[in-house]
Amino acid sequence: MIASTYPLASPDTGASREARRQAAPFVPLARITIRTLIWSTLLGVGVVCPLMIGLGWLDLPHSAKLAGIAQQRWIGYSLHPGALFLKAVLIVPALEEIFYRGIVLQLLRRYCPLSISVLVSAAFFGVTHLGNSATNAAFAFVLGGVFAWLIVRTRSLFAAIVCHAAVNFSWLFLLAPAFGLLEKTLALNPELPPPAFNPLTDIFPAWWLVVSLVLVIAAMVMIAKTSPQKNAGA
Repeated sequence: MIASTYPLASPDTGASREARRQAAPFVPLARITIRTLIWSTLLGVGVVCPLMIGLGWLDLPHSAKLAGIAQQRWIGYSLHPGALFLKAVLIVPALEEIFYRGIVLQLLRRYCPLSISVLVSAAFFGVTHLGNSATNAAFAFVLGGVFAWLIVRTRSLFAAIVCHAAVNFSWLFLLAPAFGLLEKTLALNPELPPPAFNPLTDIFPAWWLVVSLVLVIAAMVMIAKTSPQKNAGA
């Protein structure tokens, strides 16, 4: 259950509706502390590995068309790293957070319980990523929930933008080149289902899973020690 840091009232009266609007302002941009910046980054870098391993155990549907598109995109990524960094790390996280969590989530929060708002906004985020693959959509769904929680916790898009950028940077510029994920993807035949593999050992080495879990735990400890009021500090 995700607990809101805002006092949300019953929607039955005009006063309570106003309270909901104040609790869920569109594009919330409260300032965040350096501490929040650090744990947002640690969480973004650390969450990729355990999440991908967890999704690897699911028997998600395979689409030859989507697999072929994914391969072409990987080739484009490798040919244009500068443009990829500008798009995936700087531009897309900001734009997606403004739309999905700054507008869609906040609008839902004004009329729905917080848990429903987070779930629906995360599902919407996941569905719009189906163009890559079912795995990517599931990945986006989980991250959509994480980013929504960050915004509720910090009352600001900045933490979610930083975490989102850290996820993209970690995946595209650290993990993919370090562990040969591009080569593994290009070696697959899009017309065939992916071969059987052990997600625990065949995606990332075990030591990186340990490092990732340490990063996530460190981030969660820092979050627990940071009150919601301090998140929006100078």
